[in-house]
Amino acid sequence: MPPAFNRMPRWLITTLVLASSLTAALQGRAADMPKPADPGFVYLRSVFDCTPRQTIQVTPALAATIADSTFGSSSVDGYACSQWSETGPEAFYELTVTGEVELFAGLRDLGDRDLDLFLLKTCDSDSCLLAANIEFTAVLQPGTYTLVVDGYAKPTPQAGPFTLELSARETGLPAEICSGAGTTPVPCQVETSTFEGDLAGLPDLVRTNDCSLVLATGGEQWYAVTVASYHEFTATVSNVPVGLDPVLWLFPGCGPDIQCLDMADDKTAGQGEALTWSNASFIDTVVYLGVDAAVPPATGQGAYTLEIRCQAMVPNARSSFGTLKALYR
Repeated sequence: MPPAFNRMPRWLITTLVLASSLTAALQGRAADMPKPADPGFVYLRSVFDCTPRQTIQVTPALAATIADSTFGSSSVDGYACSQWSETGPEAFYELTVTGEVELFAGLRDLGDRDLDLFLLKTCDSDSCLLAANIEFTAVLQPGTYTLVVDGYAKPTPQAGPFTLELSARETGLPAEICSGAGTTPVPCQVETSTFEGDLAGLPDLVRTNDCSLVLATGGEQWYAVTVASYHEFTATVSNVPVGLDPVLWLFPGCGPDIQCLDMADDKTAGQGEALTWSNASFIDTVVYLGVDAAVPPATGQGAYTLEIRCQAMVPNARSSFGTLKALYR
């Protein structure tokens, strides 16, 4: 997605709706407001033929770009997990998943066509797991799914060419980040460390996590920050090019089920980000700080300055026993 696309109206870019009865089985995330509900939409269940144009094996190594087009007549006009009509024709893709994986799907090269994404469990509109206006990330369990590219109903049933981008990764935070390779160590006591970095061309190892609905598709630079006992640090990203929209992640470790400690994203390109974390324990603690981007930056647009300022935590003010007694006289 080019930088100019980065800050279009939020509902035009991405939307995500989860079917309430299926959220326990599927984790799906996106960054934006839902598409406005169509007040004239009346959902009617459809069971239909969803013979796929392709069958795609979804593994952590998946990276596919499919140029295709919707054409012909419509097989389904609406889905249980959305609140708008989809009267345009569809393109169906079968996804085969053999192990837990995080899938990213995104529509590109749409021009003025309003096409949408739907993920189904079967060829039944009641089995809709999620709906997205442009792109989504979902954690999938082993099984077979149907990915649908469908056309919005207005102003006329939408149809035409599109590019579908698919990629997958391991869930959580990859072990390679905590192994030390490519991760910059930062000792954190009472000092300030400054780093110059560039996100252009870096691998995209994290796109989203349970602590936030942010969907960051750029690559990251990682820092292993060893925070001394009862110390805190503030990480500040500055000197950001106009085409870069930075995001900060903070994780306590790596693994498929790891949840981030914090994240920062003000959703504005060309501006910095800041994040503060405190180690209120008796031992030194290593945390993993990632400098990410909302979209992959172009060459020459990924540079940044990171400052990590460490200091002792301010102790609680103490009062004498006599001062406390005076409060109750």
